[in-house]
Amino acid sequence: MPDPLIIDFGGNPVNEHVRPVDIGKLAESRSFSIIPTARAAEDDPVTSCMLDRPRISNGVKSLSSGKEYATSDYLPGLYDTSWAGTVNGHLVAFTHIAVLRDGGAPSRKPQLLIYQDYRGDNKAKPNYTDTPEVNTYRGDKALLYRVFTSGPVRCVDIVIPNSSAREAPASTLYYERSRKVYSAAYAPKLVK
Repeated sequence: MPDPLIIDFGGNPVNEHVRPVDIGKLAESRSFSIIPTARAAEDDPVTSCMLDRPRISNGVKSLSSGKEYATSDYLPGLYDTSWAGTVNGHLVAFTHIAVLRDGGAPSRKPQLLIYQDYRGDNKAKPNYTDTPEVNTYRGDKALLYRVFTSGPVRCVDIVIPNSSAREAPASTLYYERSRKVYSAAYAPKLVK
C-alpha cells in the first residue's frame, strides 16, 4: 500500500475553540423534500466542518421527468461548475459543483483535485483526486458548501456570498499533519 500523500498547506493549528462560519441566518427551505435535511437551530451558529459529518445522498433528478435539472434550476455559479484556488502553492480544485436553487441541496458529488506545488502547467496531472461527500447550509448572507474527504485534506468549508457567486474569499481548508489538525485560508474562484 502506498504512503498517504502529505501536503503542507501552510495553515495554523486548530485549537478546541473553532470559530463559527458566518453565513447569516439560516434560510428556510420552501421546497418539499422526501429526503430530510439537517438544519441547525436558528440561534445556533454553524461551526467548522471539523465538528460536522456528511449527510450521505445520491444525485438529484426531477421527480416529474427523471431528467437532470436545467441550468436555471441551480443557484448562480453552482450549475455543474468548477472552482479552484491555491493554498501555500498547491492548487485545490473542485469540478461538478451543483446546488439546486429550490432548497439549496447538492445535486451531485463534486470531484476534488489537488495539484501539489502547482506551477500553472495546464497539462499537469493531479496528485490526489476524490469524489467527496457534501453538505450545504443556506444562509441569508452566503451558502456554505461543506466538503468531506479522507485524503490530504480532511474537509473544506467553501463560503459563497449570495451577493457574488464568483468567488469565496472567506473559505477554510482543514488538514492533518503530525497528528494535529490545521486550518488554512482558502479563496477559490469560479473557473467555468
